[in-house]
Amino acid sequence: MFGLLGLGQFNSPKVRVGTRRRVRRALPEWMDLESRPDVPDQDLTRWSGIPATTVWRALEDMRHRMPPDRWEVLHEEALRRSRSGELSATPWSMGAA
Repeated sequence: MFGLLGLGQFNSPKVRVGTRRRVRRALPEWMDLESRPDVPDQDLTRWSGIPATTVWRALEDMRHRMPPDRWEVLHEEALRRSRSGELSATPWSMGAA
């Protein structure tokens, strides 16, 4: 999600993909699949026709998976771009940083 929007700097060797459905086929080495039946419809959007979580949901999901200082920089960049109209979604409650 962040790479599609040019938010932050990521150089991950794998792409994490969340899905609500069971996937039985073999996946490429560079893809990690994560079961995410907990993601509500309002946290989903489409980017170039591809289902994805909203920027704000992706930020919340990454909050405890990355160093706090890097998360804060990413969050501030998303807020700045949202205010300038570059990101069309309105952030939902992010809680205390």
